[in-house]
Amino acid sequence: MSAEEEAQPSPRATLSAGLKYRKSIGLKGVEYEGYLAKKGKGESAMGRRNWKDRWGVLRANGILEYYLTKEDSKPPQPKQPKGHVTLESVFPEDDNARHAREHCFVIHAKERDLYATGGSKEETNKWINAIEKVLDQIRPDASDDGINGEKGASPAGTPTVPSIDPIEEKIKRAFPKTIFMQNKSGKRTLKAASIDALLWHITLADAESVKVFLLTFRAYMEPTELLDRLKTLYFEERREGIEDDDKQIRIRRFKILNLLKTWLDTFYHDFKVETDRGMELLDKYERVVEETFDETGDKKSAEILHKLVHKKVERDNSADSGAPALMRQSSRRFNQVDKIKGAEAENKVPILPTQSDWTLVDIDPIEVARQLCLMDQELYTAIHPKELLNQAWSKKMKNERSPNVLRLIERFNMLSGFVTTEIVKRPQIGDRVRMISWFINIASRLLEFNNFNSAMAIIAGFSASPVYRLKKTWADVQKQKKLWQEYENVKKRLASEENFKALRENLHKADGACVPYLGVYLTDLTFIGDGNPDTVEEDGETLINFFKLGLESVVILEMQRFQNTPYEFRAVPKLQKLLRDVENMEENQAYKKSLEVEPREKKR
Repeated sequence: MSAEEEAQPSPRATLSAGLKYRKSIGLKGVEYEGYLAKKGKGESAMGRRNWKDRWGVLRANGILEYYLTKEDSKPPQPKQPKGHVTLESVFPEDDNARHAREHCFVIHAKERDLYATGGSKEETNKWINAIEKVLDQIRPDASDDGINGEKGASPAGTPTVPSIDPIEEKIKRAFPKTIFMQNKSGKRTLKAASIDALLWHITLADAESVKVFLLTFRAYMEPTELLDRLKTLYFEERREGIEDDDKQIRIRRFKILNLLKTWLDTFYHDFKVETDRGMELLDKYERVVEETFDETGDKKSAEILHKLVHKKVERDNSADSGAPALMRQSSRRFNQVDKIKGAEAENKVPILPTQSDWTLVDIDPIEVARQLCLMDQELYTAIHPKELLNQAWSKKMKNERSPNVLRLIERFNMLSGFVTTEIVKRPQIGDRVRMISWFINIASRLLEFNNFNSAMAIIAGFSASPVYRLKKTWADVQKQKKLWQEYENVKKRLASEENFKALRENLHKADGACVPYLGVYLTDLTFIGDGNPDTVEEDGETLINFFKLGLESVVILEMQRFQNTPYEFRAVPKLQKLLRDVENMEENQAYKKSLEVEPREKKR
C-alpha cells in the first residue's frame, strides 16, 4: 500500500500497526494539528473527486498525516493514519471554484499533489504558516551535519562553545560587510546587506523574511532585475566563502522556486496583463522559467509555474476582468442573496426612494454608507505595496509611483469638502441642522460597516473652519441629545489622541470587510522613513537597510489584512455617480458663504 492510500486496518491490528508505522518513518513531535479536508484520488459516480474530512497532524520532520478522527491520532492506542505525505512545498489555491470548496491550498509532496482546506480562512492560514515553518526548518543548516559538516556533538570533556547563527556565519563568509543584529526575542536577523548578499540570505531565511523581501524589493530594484538575478543565483553552484554541497544547491534552487511561485501568486499586481509593462514582465517570467527549471530537467517545477501563469492570465482575460478582483468576488457572493432568508436578505437590498427623480440628500444614510464602502474599498484594495515604499505618495513623480494612494486621498478630500459645502450653502439654520444630522447618521453607519476612512472624512468636514465656526447651528444640534450622543461616540472612536489609540484599537477589533483610515498608515510610514535611512554605510560599501524595510513591511502587511474581504452590498451606479460628482466649494468660497449664513457677532 502506498503512503497516501486510504487504509482500513482491522481493530485487532490497529495498535501494533500504528506503533510500527511510527517507528518505520521516524516520526518527530507534532508541530500542528487540526481539521483538514482533503480532495481524494478517486471519483464519484458523477465523475467528481470526493472530499474527505480528516484530522491532520503535521510533524516536525515534514510528514503530514491524516486520520479519520482526532482520537485516532492520540495515545495510548494511536491508530495507523489513513495516509501520509512527505512535504515539499505549500501554496494557497486561488481558484477555489473548481474544487467546490472554499479556502483551499495545495500541498506539493514527494508522493503527489494534495488539495486541502482548513474549512475556514483562518484555519487554512494556520495550516499554511505551520507547513512553511516546518519546511524552513528542514534544511542542511538545521541538520546534524550543519554547515560544511562542522556541526555535531562535542567530544566528551570538551567545553560547549555557544553556537553562532549558521545563516549569519554562512552569509558573512561570502559577504563580510553584511550587518546582522539581535531582535527583541534574541534572534539574529539581517539589518543591512548588498543586493547579492540579500538574495543569498533569502534562499536561507524563513518565510517571514521572504515575505518582507517580496513586499519591499521594489524600493531598490526593478522586477525585471530581480528575475535576472534569481536566474543567475539558480545556476550559481559555488560562491567564494560558501561551499555548498549538492543537497544544499538543490534546496537553494527549491527556495528560488518557492519565491517565484509566491511572487506570482501573492503579488500578481506586478504582472497584470492589461498593462504593457505587466505583459513584458510576465513574458520574461516565463522565459526565465524555461531557461532555468526546464533546462535543468526540473520539469515538475516548470509545470507548476507555467500552470500558475496561464491561470492568472486566463483570469485577467475573463469577461468580468474589468472590475477589481475583490469586487468580482463580492458580486459572486451577492448573487447568492436569494438563498439568504429573512432580515439578512432584506439588509442587502438597496434602500432607495420610491420617486424616480431623487437627489443625493434624499437617500437613506444607510444606503449612502453602503455605497461609500464599495467605492472606498475599490480604491483601497487597488493600493500596491510599492506605492507605500520610501514615501512615494509625497515625492517626485508621485502620480506615477503612487496613483491609488493619491486617488483614495482625493476621495477623502472630496467627501470632506462635500460635507462642508452642503452645510454652509443652506441659508436656513434648520436646514443646516438637518444636513449635519444626515452626515452624523452616515458616519455612524460607516463605523458599523468598518469604513473608518469615510467616517473620518465626514468628521474632517465638520472640523473645517467654515462649519466649525457655526456656533448657533451647533448649539441647535446639541439640543438633540440622542443625535449629539451619536456624534460624540463617532468622534470618540476616531479620536487622534495618543497617536489614534482609540482608532487603532477599533481597527484591531474589526471583523469582516473594512476600509481603515489611510492617514494612520501614511503617518506611520512617514515616521519610519524620517527616522531610518534607506542605506547604511559599512567600510566604504553602501548597503540596503533591510531593517527599515522590515519596519515598513509591518505597516504594509497590516494594510493588506483589510484588502481581502469584500463588502456584500449591491452597487447602485446612479448613487455612486452622484457621490463622485459632489459639489466642492473652494475653501475661501466656503468660508465666505459661512459668514453669509451666520455672520460674526458684533463685539459689544
